[in-house]
Amino acid sequence: MPIDNKLIDNLLKDYQTPEEILGEGGLLKQLTKAVLERAMQAN
Repeated sequence: MPIDNKLIDNLLKDYQTPEEILGEGGLLKQLTKAVLERAMQAN
């Protein structure tokens, strides 16, 4: 299932720099953690 571009835009609206997205504690790490935790709860 493709990820909705509106969802991506909504997630990125509060992030201004690459570090905020890719850095330690950034959006990507937060999303990865949240997705993994959610997937583990589903099992």
